[in-house]
Amino acid sequence: MKGHFQLIGTVHFVNVTGLNAAPSTDTIFDCGRWDEIIIQVDALEDTNHLATDCDINVISKPPGATNWDTTPYAEILTIADNEVRSEAVVPPPPEFKLRCDMNTGTRADIYVRVFGRG
Repeated sequence: MKGHFQLIGTVHFVNVTGLNAAPSTDTIFDCGRWDEIIIQVDALEDTNHLATDCDINVISKPPGATNWDTTPYAEILTIADNEVRSEAVVPPPPEFKLRCDMNTGTRADIYVRVFGRG
């Protein structure tokens, strides 16, 4: 039986107005010990979130590669204002970063929490 999910980290996308935006702290998540991860996107906490269509993308680096892939490993969530959504990424890539595409609206301000279980 697997254990409970543990919080791996949190990132905050601030004032995103375009595509492929990095969070305020560009974090690399190492999934070496996790069999599965849950990514939770929260557009409730920040009153500056004015996007009606915002995507969160998982960007990976293939094993042995020096550069990050330009094609998302997974486009995991589309979120609008005042929503919280979660999605599993199974199996997770060995390591990944998160990117935000603000498709419709004025700006995106969202929190993303990453949980792992292994």
